[in-house]
Amino acid sequence: MGSMKRITFFLLLSISAIVVSFPLVAYGADFTINDFNAAILVNKDSSFTVKETLTVEFHRPRHGIYREIPYLYTDSSGRKIKTPLEVLSVEDGAGNKRKAKIMKKGNIVHIRIGDPKSFVSGLQKYEIFYKVENAVLFFDDHDELYWNVTGNYWQAEIRHAQCSVSLAGEKTKELLAACYIGRTGSTEKSCTYSTFNNTVEFK
Repeated sequence: MGSMKRITFFLLLSISAIVVSFPLVAYGADFTINDFNAAILVNKDSSFTVKETLTVEFHRPRHGIYREIPYLYTDSSGRKIKTPLEVLSVEDGAGNKRKAKIMKKGNIVHIRIGDPKSFVSGLQKYEIFYKVENAVLFFDDHDELYWNVTGNYWQAEIRHAQCSVSLAGEKTKELLAACYIGRTGSTEKSCTYSTFNNTVEFK
């Protein structure tokens, strides 16, 4: 496991699903994600922890939601990168645990959140805590993190998404950032960001 140099840190974030919209009558539109908020803390050992807070509006009774996160991807040079992912907890926003089943299929971690014996409806909050290893890329003159914040697997509309990324430890000398909205590989820079000390906020 590498240790970050922290001379220059380059953040590349993708908010992929925010532009995906389905009519309520369409398949998979049983709910809308009114707000998707991610808080990422990059640790000194090059791992990072994530707290995702989702405000979900169900249009009909359902057992819950699925969150699907890749842990194996191909970088721009064609290398296969494995980023082991550990789900730490799933809660309801008030400190109560939600039932969750975690499965790995292919290169994706599937988190099935909900009780198969009961239904939810209306507004629901989901807090998902997880840790990702080996996601920071090391170069001669900088360290780099690329992360797809919302993921590409939602078959529902995400009305609003935002993300904050903080670097643990001493202040880095230079913190650069870029943010893209759209499908995987998109270079549409229609989101904005601001930096303060070791934190970048994307909207």
